[in-house]
Amino acid sequence: MFKKIKSVYQSAKQQIVTLAVAGMAVVGSVTSALAESTLDFTAVGTAITAELSPAIAAAMPIAGVILAAGIGWKLYKRFTK
Repeated sequence: MFKKIKSVYQSAKQQIVTLAVAGMAVVGSVTSALAESTLDFTAVGTAITAELSPAIAAAMPIAGVILAAGIGWKLYKRFTK
C-alpha cells in the first residue's frame, strides 16, 4: 500500500514540476514580448570612461616605477649571488 502511495506522490510531484516549468516558460515569453525599455545605460559607459581615463593616466607612471623597482631588485639579487 505504501509503495502505491509513494508512486502516486512521485507522479504527482513530477506533474507539478512539469506544470510549473511550463508556466514559467509561458510567463517568460509573455513578459519579454511586453517589455519596454525603461533604463538607458548608454551614458553610463561614457561616464565610466570619462572617470577612469584620468585615473589610469595618473596611475601608469607609479605602476611603471614599482615594476621597474621590482625587476631591478630581482636582477640585483640574481647577479650578487
